Amino acid sequence: MTKPYKLLRKKMSLAAKHQSEVQAQRMLIEMALDELRQAQEKTQQDMAGLLNVNQAAVSKLESRMDMLISTLRKYVEALGAQLEINARLPDGTIVRVTQFEADDKEESKKKISATAAAR
Repeated sequence: MTKPYKLLRKKMSLAAKHQSEVQAQRMLIEMALDELRQAQEKTQQDMAGLLNVNQAAVSKLESRMDMLISTLRKYVEALGAQLEINARLPDGTIVRVTQFEADDKEESKKKISATAAAR
């Protein structure tokens, strides 16, 4: 017979409870793209519409191990989020890599140029 989680949790040592909390936080922080999409309550079909691709393309994108940073940025931004790339140095220091961030001024210029060219 299974026991309710609350009962099991009461029996856990303080160290085990702490480890459980750490693991739960890590799981919330580290997500694959499909998990991130699901956490935002979006379907692959929703994403397909936002990215102007078909559902199969979203499925393929979510299963890839390698992709262009611009593709990843579009996917993340379609979820209403912002992509940040960090590097963890050997001493544990975390540095934000800014080289791949979209320059708002440049992006605005490109959008204006594209709009003007479409007219």
